[in-house]
Amino acid sequence: LKGTVSVKNDRTGKVSSYPIPEMKYTVAAPFATVSPTKMNVFYIGVDNPVEISAAGASANDLKVSMTAGTISGSGGKYSVRVTQQGTTNVNVNAKGKAFPPFPFRVKMIPDPQAEVGGKPGGRMPAAQFKAQNGVIAALKNFDFDARFQVISYQLFYQPKMADPAIIPNNGPTFGGAAQQAVSKAKPGDVYYFEEIRVQGPDGSNRKIPGIAFKID
Repeated sequence: LKGTVSVKNDRTGKVSSYPIPEMKYTVAAPFATVSPTKMNVFYIGVDNPVEISAAGASANDLKVSMTAGTISGSGGKYSVRVTQQGTTNVNVNAKGKAFPPFPFRVKMIPDPQAEVGGKPGGRMPAAQFKAQNGVIAALKNFDFDARFQVISYQLFYQPKMADPAIIPNNGPTFGGAAQQAVSKAKPGDVYYFEEIRVQGPDGSNRKIPGIAFKID
């Protein structure tokens, strides 16, 4: 914008004009930011999406950084990657103005739940149990695309009226010995999957709770 300010002298009646130099400004739509301070969390091993804005500045004027991790993106939309538990600060600068740091906690992805045939244990018909291929690690009620891989487990097979057997298994799929034990499933048998170890997108190797099935 540009213009002129005119001022009248009350004593002489003379009008003096003063030009306003051309100025540029940015029009921003009204907005509000809601920050749940007890839920500001970044998770290790996944892309954490972040939207950043500053009043009076366009998205292209923002300069962002963080103290522990990496942040990438532009135009107000960013992605954060973190590798170590603890805390980190996101720093925002717009048109030379530095805003107070925005603190975030850094946490590991929650443990997944072991399942066979989509069930975390319980009763299962013999025919259905025999049709299963292995153990999976399912991450429940987590909004990020994070997958865990089953590394190993022990199958404790307790046939009805017979001696039990302990069978180690590597990987999620039933190996030869484990598959043979599963193929013998009959009503009254019990199968325990124990010492289950999984690896997540954060690279951590974890032990998760075991599960048990009673065959109908």
